[in-house]
This record gives sequence, C-alpha cells and structure tokens, in this order.
Amino acid sequence: GTPLDAENGFAVSFKVSRGSMKRNLPKSVEGKELQDAVNILTDMGFTNINESAKREFSDDIAEGCVVGYDGHDAGDSVSLSDEIYLVLSKGKAE
Repeated sequence: GTPLDAENGFAVSFKVSRGSMKRNLPKSVEGKELQDAVNILTDMGFTNINESAKREFSDDIAEGCVVGYDGHDAGDSVSLSDEIYLVLSKGKAE
C-alpha cells in the first residue's frame, strides 16, 4: 500500500454495525401487563408494536395480561420493524 503522511492529514471513514435487524420474540412478555410487555419489546428495539391487542380466554393468565403473540410464537426471529400483535387474557372462561 501507499504510506500515509500524517503531517498533511488524512480522513478515515468507517461504518459501525448496529447488529442484526432481527430479534427473537421473548417469552418473558407472557403474564405481563400490556404496558410492561410493550416496554420489554421496545427496549429490545422493536418499533412497531400494535397496542390494540386481541383478547382470548385463558385459564393460566390473569385477565388483562399478555397470553402471547398473534401471528408469531415466542422465539420466532422477527424484523425489528415488523408489526407485533399481542394477545391479552380475558380471564377464565365461565
């Protein structure tokens, strides 16, 4: 290569990677209140979380807490910009 003359100055440019633009959906949102689940996902870098969650009955998860994902499963690799839908518990079916 050609030697650089530091006295005359030179520029070096570089690009820093922010890492993968995908993340695995965490199971840790299950059983959390909606806002806590949204906070977990946004802290991970997800940018498109739909807070109008679908609701379904659950014998195991308290009413108003997250049952899981609609259209995805915990552990799925998802783009940070993909829309994420959460499912909330309606409590036990009577």
